[in-house]
Amino acid sequence: MTDENTKLAKTNNVTVIQQMLSHPNAMQRIKDAVGDRAPQFISSVLSLVSGDTMLKDAEPRSIIASAMIAASLDLPINKSLGFAHIVAYSGVAQLQIGYKGFVQLAQRTGLYKLLNACPICEGELVSYSKLTGEIVIDEAKRTSEKVIGYAAYMKLLSGYERTEYWTLEKMKAHAAKFSQAVKKQKKDSPWFTNPDSMGLKTVVKSLLSHWGPMTTQMQRAVEEDQASHRGLDAPAEYLDNVTETTSPKRAQISAPVPLDDAPETPPPETQTPPDAPDAEERAALIKKLVGIQKDTPLKIERAMAAADVPAKSITTDLTTEQLKAVEAELQ
Repeated sequence: MTDENTKLAKTNNVTVIQQMLSHPNAMQRIKDAVGDRAPQFISSVLSLVSGDTMLKDAEPRSIIASAMIAASLDLPINKSLGFAHIVAYSGVAQLQIGYKGFVQLAQRTGLYKLLNACPICEGELVSYSKLTGEIVIDEAKRTSEKVIGYAAYMKLLSGYERTEYWTLEKMKAHAAKFSQAVKKQKKDSPWFTNPDSMGLKTVVKSLLSHWGPMTTQMQRAVEEDQASHRGLDAPAEYLDNVTETTSPKRAQISAPVPLDDAPETPPPETQTPPDAPDAEERAALIKKLVGIQKDTPLKIERAMAAADVPAKSITTDLTTEQLKAVEAELQ
């Protein structure tokens, strides 16, 4: 690390981010995204970082990128509002959209007549059809305040309606499978500090992404939820879904260079899996999948799930056979 970077690494992250945001290139991109609200945007980012211990040590470019995505979706990052949150994993910031944020985006489409979600307490659930989605709830039959599941309901102006219900056991299994914070029992995770909020967000996101109208803005919100970007033009990474052995090292605070100079892709790993006898074939396959992931990360994520491939870095951690399985699912 150079003397300049060593000095900057010891500098408060707020100062570094303020310097980066004040660069002409950055200012222009902010104005393009939020217009006259640029001063409020910068103020909200600095206020957020100054009040969050984890973000004070996170990579500045990733914080700015997450904030810019939230701004492009017109979702405030004020924690108290609950629309969107910027959190840090392994020293890199990621955007997490709250259930209020998804509801807000759905309302803006003008296509919904009704949209609601609620926790279901013990005794309230009378019946639920997995096939039709019909659910009957009777609050008068509640036997305790213990939550046994979460339900979300939508009705479009066209008359189409759908209900989704997740049991508490299903929700816990989902969290255990996809959240490193849960796997590592990090008690400051919202899965522990505010489980109802996470339960509602998960069931609402599932309902809207599977059954709701996928407008361009909603599609982007689904793709960017829990995504990290190491720069404004860098591809999405899903750090909370990587395994313990593939988690990136904690990032150093970098020099306040123009945002346009941020790398387009994260630094490549040097290790090559042992099962890649044909290096050229593997390199071509990785290039193809990374290109798709950069444009439509959700498509890759779904292909990996369909191929029963663990959510790891395409560039180094998947075997050749796993890469081919993902490619096959994309055909």
